[in-house]
Amino acid sequence: MLYLFFLFEHTLKGRSK
Repeated sequence: MLYLFFLFEHTLKGRSK
């Protein structure tokens, strides 16, 4: 489930940008 965490963080960063 680690990949899920990374994916979520990436999505958040993408939205923030």
